[in-house]
Amino acid sequence: MLKGIDISHWQGKPDFDKLKTQVDFIIIKATEGTNYVDTEFIRNQSEIRRTGLGLGYYHFARPEYNSAEAEADWFTSHLNIKDGELVVLDYESNWVGDVPKWSFAFLERVKSNLGGLKGLIYINKSLQKKYDWSRIVSGDYGLWLADYEGTGNSIPWSVTAMTQTSSKGILNGISDNSVDLDTFSGDINTFKSYGYKSLEVNEATPIVENLTPWAKIENFDQNTNSQYYKNKFYNKDWSIINDIYDRDLEIADFKNKSNILENNIINLQNQITDKTNELATSLSDIAILQSQYFDLKTENNRLVSLITDLQNQLAVLEQNKKDLKNELILVEEKLRLNDSVNQQPVETVNLTPEKIVTNKISDFIAERVKKLFSTRFLVAVGGSGAILNLINGSHDTTSVSTGIIGILINAVTYIYSEIQIKKIDK
Repeated sequence: MLKGIDISHWQGKPDFDKLKTQVDFIIIKATEGTNYVDTEFIRNQSEIRRTGLGLGYYHFARPEYNSAEAEADWFTSHLNIKDGELVVLDYESNWVGDVPKWSFAFLERVKSNLGGLKGLIYINKSLQKKYDWSRIVSGDYGLWLADYEGTGNSIPWSVTAMTQTSSKGILNGISDNSVDLDTFSGDINTFKSYGYKSLEVNEATPIVENLTPWAKIENFDQNTNSQYYKNKFYNKDWSIINDIYDRDLEIADFKNKSNILENNIINLQNQITDKTNELATSLSDIAILQSQYFDLKTENNRLVSLITDLQNQLAVLEQNKKDLKNELILVEEKLRLNDSVNQQPVETVNLTPEKIVTNKISDFIAERVKKLFSTRFLVAVGGSGAILNLINGSHDTTSVSTGIIGILINAVTYIYSEIQIKKIDK
C-alpha cells in the first residue's frame, strides 16, 4: 500500500524534497470548470516530476454550469501528460441532475482525448450511496473514495483503488494549511498502471532515414497510427507527405478547438440565460420594493399630518389650561376676600412682663366690679361692653378704663332716674 496526498494552491508552495521522504505519490489539482487552472499547477507538476514521486491530476467538476465534454476538453488540454501519470474526476457538487451520466460522459471524453486512458472518479460515501454508479463501473473506471472513518466499502466497485483517509494531515514540507491524506491499494507499478501510456512503435517495422520528418512533429494525435503512414508512403516524396500530415494535424486541431469554442459558447449562452433570469427576478423585486417604498412614504405623510393636528390640539389644550388656571386664581381671590369680611381677626397677644402685670390689674378690677355691681346694673348704665369684656377675661385696659368712666357718668344718671321714678310712684 502506498501513502500519498492531494494538494492545490491552498497548500502554498510545498517543499517536495521533504515530502519525498514521507509520501509515495501526490495528486495535484489541475483545472476546474471550463475557465480555471490552479495557480500552483505548473510548479507542482514540475517539482513532482523532478523528485520522481508518483503523479496524478484531478479536475474539480462544475456540472451546474458546464457540459461534461467541455470540462473534459478544458482539463486534458492543460495536462501535457506523461507515461504513468493518472487522471481523476473530482466530483463534490450538489447538482441535482443525472450525476452518473454526467460523470460517465466526462470520463469517456477524457479517454477519447488521451488515447484510451481510463481515469478514476473521486466521491464521498454519501454520493456513493445516493446514486447508481453501475455505468461507471461497467466502463472500468476506478474508485477514489473519501472515507475518514474507515467504515466504507467499494460497492458497486470490486475494489477501492484509492482512499482519502483525512483532510487534516500535517506533513513536514507543507506550512500553509493542513493537507488531505490518501492511500493507494498496490505498489508504485500498480499505481502507474492506472496512468497514461503512450503509443508503442512496432520495432519490427524498419525505420529509415527518410522518415525523420515525423520525428519533428510534436503533439500528434495519439489515436493516429503514425507507423502506418510511414510504411505506406515509404520511398515517396516526403515533403508532400509532411504537408499532408501537417494539414491533417491542423484540421484535427481546429476541429478540437472548434468543439471547445462551441461548448464554451453554449456555456456562455446558458450563463447569459441564467443571468437574464436573475436580472428579471431582481427587477421584479425592485418594483415590489418601490411599491412598498411609496406605500410607506404615503403612510409617513399621513402620520406627519396626524402629528401636526395633534400638536395643534395640544396647543389649544395648553391655552385652555392657562385660562382655567387664571380663572381659578380669581375665584380663590374672591373667596379669600369673602373670608376676610366674614371672619373677625384674631389678636395675637405677646405676653411681655408689662403685659402680664396689666392683665393681673385688669383681673383684679373685674373681680371688684362683679362684687359692686350687678350685670343688669352694668348693662343699664352703659359701658357694659368694656366691663363685660373685662369680666369675661379681656385684658384691654384702655377699653376698660373708658368703660369705667362711662359707668360713673351713667351711674349718676341712672340713680337720678330711679329717684324720680320713686317720686312719681308716691
